[in-house]
Amino acid sequence: MKRHYIFASHGSFANGLLNSVELILGKQPDIHTLCAYVEEEVDLTQQVEALVARFPAQDELIVITDIFAGSVNNEFVRFYLAHISIYYPV
Repeated sequence: MKRHYIFASHGSFANGLLNSVELILGKQPDIHTLCAYVEEEVDLTQQVEALVARFPAQDELIVITDIFAGSVNNEFVRFYLAHISIYYPV
């Protein structure tokens, strides 16, 4: 079982957070980002489904979102499974 982290946010905050982490710690291949509402035609539900589908079911996903009870957070809650932990604001 492998552990993956997902930084998920409204706008590009998640990418900025990953850039800061990598500036301090170096490249982090197990940290992934989801930046919602950057492109109008991209559906958040589809983004979350596609990202979660990339990982084997036995792997652990730790999702860190920017706003408690925000739309990004709520979308991940819908996909809550035994292998996903959801942590609130950074």
